[in-house]
Amino acid sequence: MSHGWLVRNFLFVICLFIASCLPDRAIDIDEFKIVAGEIGGRKYFVPEDYFKFKGAPFSQDNIYLQTMYPDFLPLKKQPLKYWESGEWWKNISILAQYYPNSNLTTNELARNQIEFLKAFEVVGTQYGLIHQRQPEGYIQDHKDVWLDKRNEEILSIITCSESLIEKDFPQCTQHYYILEKLHVKVDFDKRMLENWATIDSGVRGLFNSFVSPEKARSFLQKQILLAQPEYKEKDDA
Repeated sequence: MSHGWLVRNFLFVICLFIASCLPDRAIDIDEFKIVAGEIGGRKYFVPEDYFKFKGAPFSQDNIYLQTMYPDFLPLKKQPLKYWESGEWWKNISILAQYYPNSNLTTNELARNQIEFLKAFEVVGTQYGLIHQRQPEGYIQDHKDVWLDKRNEEILSIITCSESLIEKDFPQCTQHYYILEKLHVKVDFDKRMLENWATIDSGVRGLFNSFVSPEKARSFLQKQILLAQPEYKEKDDA
């Protein structure tokens, strides 16, 4: 049994246990708190319920967010209840971090990941992405790579683990820069790899809405209305 699999699943269970201690959170489409902060000198206005950890929402020039596919709304109940209902695999974690001393582009970031994972062999195209893996003769249990490449420019890179045992939960991580020096890392279940474009669009839409309190509120209200009747005002819950 892979040591990496044991560590990955141990950490997953610990995080799930801690999060399950939190109370259920209802989304009120009229009243919710917008938290203002800065990353890399830019102002962001984020609905509080998107933060994965509320204690330090803006810390060390990064923010850590959590949302659900396909609504891109904050969690409306405890993670453990999503788990019990079989929905938790649709959660998406987003870490945006500013690196002031980095000059990396997404192209360079992708090249570094390919070199590190030895994923030199092009398998073909899958879900509109270029799929690469380790050639024969290299260790095969490293992550595979999927590239969103257009006109020789790599817009993002996705790396995914493999299922090592029947009950394993392979995960994917998408990397890209939404602004110079602002690196975004999006984690999601590999079962959603085919929906990567929707995830990409949803995450970028979130950050586009964080430019002002009005846009943040408008985005959240729009997503709630699109998700009806699952998401309702508190009085109707």
